[in-house]
Amino acid sequence: ILVSVVSALLGSSTVIRHVQHLIMKVAEAEAPVLITGEPGTGKEMVARAIHEKSSRASGPFVPVKCGTIAEDLLEAELFGHEKGAFPGANQSREGRFAIAEGGTIFLEEVSKLSARLQMALMRILTDGTYTPVGSQNPRLSNTRIICSTSMNIDLAVRERTFREDLYYRLAGCAVYIPPLRERREDIAPLVEHYIQKFNQTKGKSIFGVAPDAMNAL
Repeated sequence: ILVSVVSALLGSSTVIRHVQHLIMKVAEAEAPVLITGEPGTGKEMVARAIHEKSSRASGPFVPVKCGTIAEDLLEAELFGHEKGAFPGANQSREGRFAIAEGGTIFLEEVSKLSARLQMALMRILTDGTYTPVGSQNPRLSNTRIICSTSMNIDLAVRERTFREDLYYRLAGCAVYIPPLRERREDIAPLVEHYIQKFNQTKGKSIFGVAPDAMNAL
């Protein structure tokens, strides 16, 4: 059995072996990565695995949940802001891209970015610069970008809610995470893995699962 770099992708099915090898392959590159898959398939864990296997592993890994931050705050959250840039900005503040300098930033649900922020992200991918809110001075960014989405991003491109040029820049290194129903042969190894884990952490001595319970899973 090929052991995954992340426990969420433990298994030996053909589809999960492909994902495991793909993680190792894209980790070696500096190109942006787009991770797709349904909610709960482990996209952030895969992003962390790519970072940890890359040459940037000693740098920070900074996740940003784009879908949970209000649009008017997200720009400042990503790129930082200058003092007085907006009401309440009593001092300058670094953004997530500055915090991730030398490492990796993970933009979860990138498909939910506004048109303005998609344009700003495209600028970073094109010339490596961004501008903090309220500043006139662009900054250089040395940060690898990994994005994820659980939406049908091809449909978003066709409906013009997501920039086509940005999609193609991100999708150069694409990783699809299959749901467990597409790799049912991995259920038994996952059950065994978590039995062992919980035996250790909870001081138990469970040795297996009843056949009927396994069939139900």
